Amino acid sequence: MHLILSLAWPSMLLFPLFLFAVVPAVASRVFRAARSAELTVPINLKGLAIGNGLTKPSIQYGAYADFALQHDLISQSTHDNMMMFYPACKLALEVCDGYNFSMECLLAVQFCQATMFGPIMVENPTINVYDYRKECEGQLCYDFSRMEEYLNKPEVRKALGVGDRTWEACSMDVHEDMMSKW
Repeated sequence: MHLILSLAWPSMLLFPLFLFAVVPAVASRVFRAARSAELTVPINLKGLAIGNGLTKPSIQYGAYADFALQHDLISQSTHDNMMMFYPACKLALEVCDGYNFSMECLLAVQFCQATMFGPIMVENPTINVYDYRKECEGQLCYDFSRMEEYLNKPEVRKALGVGDRTWEACSMDVHEDMMSKW
């Protein structure tokens, strides 16, 4: 079997959040292929990235308050209140992980978002959630119009094999489906 990927220029492989579980496998596969005789053109791979990489929320939510305090995004009293709610957030997410109940997982994530992320947003209503050093500009904090225009060209959709489906920068349907799968 030959890996189809062959990139001679410096490259990054980028994955959206919903593919976070496959990134290690892809990275391993690309690494093995680059080290073997499988490829006729070398891959000049500079890295792999996951967008919105919330991969273990029961741990990651616990760092929100400390991070926000250390970067002057919240007050000490907000930090203390967030830390008071963190054990309940963590427990709810661990129960979700252990039993994989869709409704309970959705409720756990909503609780954690409200208690661990919400206070940061209340104190910083214009913060860019993807880069806290910047202000959010536009609905998703960045202008994706050129990418959206390109990915929705009929010839690009045909090449990608997506049929008549159009690409959108942030699908609320996908977001809602993912809310119970963390």
